[in-house]
Amino acid sequence: MSSTASDCRINESRPFRLSSVLTAFFPKSVEKLDILLEGIALSAEMGFDSVEFFYDGPETGQIREALSRYMLSSIFLASYGMKSRGLDPGHPDLEERCRVLDSMKGWLDQSRNCGSSHVMIVSGPDSRDPGERSSRMERSRETIKALCEYGTREPTPVRISLEAFNDSGEPWFLLGPTSRSVEMAESLGPACSNFSLTLDLSHLLQLRENPEESIREAIDHCTHIHLANCIIANPDHPLFGDKHPAFGVEQGEVDEAILSDFLSSIISTESLLNRPYPLTLGLEVIARDPDNPRAVMAEAKRTFDKAWRACLHKEE
Repeated sequence: MSSTASDCRINESRPFRLSSVLTAFFPKSVEKLDILLEGIALSAEMGFDSVEFFYDGPETGQIREALSRYMLSSIFLASYGMKSRGLDPGHPDLEERCRVLDSMKGWLDQSRNCGSSHVMIVSGPDSRDPGERSSRMERSRETIKALCEYGTREPTPVRISLEAFNDSGEPWFLLGPTSRSVEMAESLGPACSNFSLTLDLSHLLQLRENPEESIREAIDHCTHIHLANCIIANPDHPLFGDKHPAFGVEQGEVDEAILSDFLSSIISTESLLNRPYPLTLGLEVIARDPDNPRAVMAEAKRTFDKAWRACLHKEE
């Protein structure tokens, strides 16, 4: 089965793809092929339509074969490589920006080899100086334009989405607030038709934004949404900030009811669902017990299933 065929899988009972973020559920999967393949198989077993992963090793054929066998679409998380290596598309030094672009192009090639037609990236750090922020936006824009052009190359075009993070707390990224992220998407123009935005429920809450309003603001550019929790009311909590704890954890912002309401707002926004490619919703909970990631993934899926059933009940 080709990557194009596997890219079409969607559960007809949901008007979106449901994806498992394997870098969170199986943190060791970024460096251990056997764990990544286990995560792919388990995702199919649990009823996911897609997986999100990062892997920089040479065994791309085995990954492609597994995705094809289980008929899973996928998103290659170049964002993981960029964050872990501190890569900045808007770096002030031209030589460094060229090095960053080369790394990003390499991950687009890696995604193609793995059978993934969607790559996620991130911005670099924010600047508190408004003048420097504007310069960073312009430099980042040029880097992303070059990457989008590279992504259009045949025989396997790749879609690119940028995940917005917090600019007022960890990881202090340029993109950033929804308004600024939308500004970037709009400024790229039609030449970057393969570019879109990834929004994350927990990041929107960390930004102190109203998630439903943020979705509406980004509606013309959003193709991918992460469903995740955060703790923001208690700075002394060990899971404060961008830690993606389990849904419903004490002092957390997102429980089953909040998740159900957020899903309702998504499915009531028809233009989000009427895209050339199905909207992807990714479940992202970080498994902190290396010996039991399966249980974390199973519990997150159970919470989603309950929230989805409650959402459907509200729609009746």
